[in-house]
Amino acid sequence: MRKYFMSFIDFSEVINITSDPIQTEQALKRMSELEILDQKGKPNPTNIKNLANDTVPAFLDKLNRRVRNRFGGVNSINKTFVKLYRNQELIGFYLYLTFWYGLIEWQVPESTRLLPADPEALQLFYNEFMVIFDQFLKENDLGSEAVSQDENNSSNF
Repeated sequence: MRKYFMSFIDFSEVINITSDPIQTEQALKRMSELEILDQKGKPNPTNIKNLANDTVPAFLDKLNRRVRNRFGGVNSINKTFVKLYRNQELIGFYLYLTFWYGLIEWQVPESTRLLPADPEALQLFYNEFMVIFDQFLKENDLGSEAVSQDENNSSNF
């Protein structure tokens, strides 16, 4: 019997949350190589936005297909992401995202896996993620728990 709603998560997907200083340095170096961080070590908002635009829509589409027949579907998942967003739970967001990647049987993309090593970069990704998720819900007529633009652009995580 297939366990259709079982999520598989690899340690490599959460290593940058539970990492030591050496692992964090390696992650930051790799983020620089991927131009997620600029030459000064600051997050590159344009590249993070591109990262989100490249990865999040396909993730949401697959997630929606996987949970569409479950009570609440993808909209209930969005409500939890909104709650985490409003409570400024960056690590909670990342772990919840990792859980859903595991459920759709995908690994978290390397560039996204690196983000917990730099909280500011993770915050920028989360902001973009929420915008894309809201657009996805509207485009698919699934309702919305939109986070206001003022909240979405805030940097007070």
